[in-house]
Amino acid sequence: MLKKIKCALILTSAFSISGCGIIGYINSLTTTKTNVKVTRADNSIYAALTSDNSLFISNYGESWNQVTIPKIKANWNNIISITNRLFIVGLNGAIAVSNDGHDWSALDVHDYRLWLYDLAYLNKRYVAVGIGGLSATSRYLNSWEINEINSMSWFTAVATSESQFVACGSRGEIVYSQDGLKWLNSDSITSNWLSDIEYLNGTFYAVGANGTIISSQDAKKWTDLSLDDKTWIYAIAKYNNNLIAVGDKSTIVTTPIDQQNDWHKQITNVPVNTTLRTVMVDTNNKIYIAGQYGYVASSTDMHTWTAHHLNTNSTILQIVQLKKIDPQ
Repeated sequence: MLKKIKCALILTSAFSISGCGIIGYINSLTTTKTNVKVTRADNSIYAALTSDNSLFISNYGESWNQVTIPKIKANWNNIISITNRLFIVGLNGAIAVSNDGHDWSALDVHDYRLWLYDLAYLNKRYVAVGIGGLSATSRYLNSWEINEINSMSWFTAVATSESQFVACGSRGEIVYSQDGLKWLNSDSITSNWLSDIEYLNGTFYAVGANGTIISSQDAKKWTDLSLDDKTWIYAIAKYNNNLIAVGDKSTIVTTPIDQQNDWHKQITNVPVNTTLRTVMVDTNNKIYIAGQYGYVASSTDMHTWTAHHLNTNSTILQIVQLKKIDPQ
């Protein structure tokens, strides 16, 4: 919703929370072949990645402390919580993994063609997507295979249903795959840049430039749910029986899932007046929104909000919760 070869002229705003871009260059990456031990995660651990390569860890999303990523120097695009672990992905094939957000190991991808933006997991296979129509796949994280997607688009986000991977990105392009190796082009109904894709309540939702919001149950036929307001939408999530999407100009819009064209602005007491790049709903059904200048706001009802501020003036690209799941 990360890490790519962001040429300096590419629109920074084009990269979503899910994969927003940090323009830059990897100084060095210490790669270590790692057999990652799967442990049960602690639901209290929250993590936030910022555009200046800073990583913040919190217990229950309240007090945030900056942590370092030892032995790894890279420009990172995204942080992802899957399979009981945290992953960060970035430029030049950089991927790192942690069981707790504090101790990180670099994974042995290290292919300079790869500018990665997002990572997903399905059927015992990890798939990382990025620019130039390339992806990286792995079963056990100790070796990676580079594959070609039938496109030269920049794929900035990838999500999974119970049966397939779906990736989206530049020019509104959407591709899908059952195994993460062979990809097919979807009949997308937009040419706008897509920043994020999520699988929510049995439906894929992709969001992006010019108020774009589209949905599909099978990733083949899409329905237009776009806003009249042409603001950039960076991320979408599910809260109770509602969808909540965030974007430029402090935009927060919600709609009941069963009335998906009835978008209305959430205007009550949100203490963050800036571009919003990410939205996350934790296992306690608490909403977190975040964006520029290190600002975070949280709510349990979408009406009363509490403000937080990370010790940074950079943009928060993503907030995730390290969720407790059964090891796979």
